[in-house]
Amino acid sequence: NLIQRRWENPVLVIESNPYILANEDIISFQQADKMAMDFGFTAMSESRIESILIYALNKYAAGRGHTYLPIDELIQVTIKMLNGKNAVMQGSFSDPYIRRKIGDFVNEGTLINDNGDIYNAFRYANECAVAENILRRTSKNNPFVEATDEQIESCLAKAEKTLGVTLAEMQRQAALVAARSLTTIVTGGPGMGKTTCLKAVLLTLDYLAQELQIPELRKTLAAPSGMAAKRMKEST
Repeated sequence: NLIQRRWENPVLVIESNPYILANEDIISFQQADKMAMDFGFTAMSESRIESILIYALNKYAAGRGHTYLPIDELIQVTIKMLNGKNAVMQGSFSDPYIRRKIGDFVNEGTLINDNGDIYNAFRYANECAVAENILRRTSKNNPFVEATDEQIESCLAKAEKTLGVTLAEMQRQAALVAARSLTTIVTGGPGMGKTTCLKAVLLTLDYLAQELQIPELRKTLAAPSGMAAKRMKEST
């Protein structure tokens, strides 16, 4: 199974630190806490504090589409989880104590403090890699650099007519930005019109290539989850 594939001696690993299962999103922090209590861990155990911080970042940052939490917010949610009535092991945790522990884990490299924003080190490395890739792409020449605003607007209007839709102003702005950029990130909650906007963007780029008499561009689409990628593939 997953645990056996992950570690050569999973029993030894889990007994020495059951919180590693929560850190790897295999079980919840509360489940790991119950295991830890059975193994003799205390409420103030170092691995417990580290795990709750990582768990809080996963739940309150990554769970909302972010990669970090401001340090004050992270401290607030961590204390609430540790001191709450649903905590498996009861303790009394203060702001100075959690702030000091965050500093310790930053020094160890488990967490990253970027001007008061706290990241899981793994997610921070990922975000830096994505940022570098985007910067590298944006430094390249856009084949539509010669297109006028009138040409782009005309191609967008043609795409709207073909699709039988009228884009909202925010969708129109996104489509116009995409025509000027090699890399475009479209975000928004369910039902906000991302798929419709994406269809319009792709069609606008095709029409613009025809208008400028240049080869049709190779376009790459990506989504943050398997379900979103499937939906995107079905729609485009």
